[in-house]
Amino acid sequence: MLEFGNCVIFQSFSTTNQTFSEEAKLRISYANAKASKGDIDNALKIFDGVSERLRIRSKENSNLMLNILFTLLEKHDWNGADKARKKRVFQLKSLLNLDEDGKFSDYIEFTTVLGRIRQYRDQKEANVEGAIYLFKLLPEKYARTQRDFFKSYLFDKLKQSSDVAESIQLGVQLEQADILKNPRRILIDHALANNRARFYELYEKFLKSDEFKRLGKRAHLAYPYIVHSLNQLSNSSNEKKVEIFVHIASALFKWEQPEMRFLKQWFMEPLMKNSSVLTEVMCEICKDEKIRSNIASMVIDHLLFRHKFKEVTELLDG
Repeated sequence: MLEFGNCVIFQSFSTTNQTFSEEAKLRISYANAKASKGDIDNALKIFDGVSERLRIRSKENSNLMLNILFTLLEKHDWNGADKARKKRVFQLKSLLNLDEDGKFSDYIEFTTVLGRIRQYRDQKEANVEGAIYLFKLLPEKYARTQRDFFKSYLFDKLKQSSDVAESIQLGVQLEQADILKNPRRILIDHALANNRARFYELYEKFLKSDEFKRLGKRAHLAYPYIVHSLNQLSNSSNEKKVEIFVHIASALFKWEQPEMRFLKQWFMEPLMKNSSVLTEVMCEICKDEKIRSNIASMVIDHLLFRHKFKEVTELLDG
């Protein structure tokens, strides 16, 4: 027997399939009402001991159960500290019709699920966590198309946000959910083609991230950033100039041996034009053995060839 206020909702039912179907629908509606009021624990308790008897996971009931899932995803405080309540949201999975891989079965109306994912993404205060939760329940043939939608959403976030850190945070969140891989690189590729101003902001963040180590041989991504950095030299303090040259050296030597023309054009020549910071720059970059072994001898040779013995002495003493 289940009571609501002073009313008895479920009491004795006959054993006909029609009655089971009616009871199942009634319990699902009642659970959804409980969930809509934030009473998650009691919403799920409505199915204790009866889910198998009432065939809650049947094709007919599976799609009705989606409404409870949607309500829980909308009402739940994803950012709150109440882990017990969040756990109950995930416990609802045991009542859903899932295949052996833990994904929605073919009984589910996927147009409804996909529509709800888009709704969560597109609403004014996006429910990204809810969209991700539903995404994780999609079979691959449906998840594949949704990855492109999430990528477009990420690009929209980059366009609309005043701080690129917000876009990066969203990208990392999508990466952790196995929706996207290397989100910073995806953002950089997009910004390089569509929003150069954001490219430089993103790349500065990218240089400091673990993802930078996974860049491989895509050295071309560094070139616009290096040019942008060089353009800042004329208006920079000596301290800032040192920082710029260190970043340029790090970017050039992140991959295999950089081409000599780039090393000369983007590092050696600009550094010689800003010789006032030469000693400080060399002290910083020589902390990296790979850079030191390539640049130090080149700088010394350059100075000796031009008979700048004083500068050579200062470097060696420094």
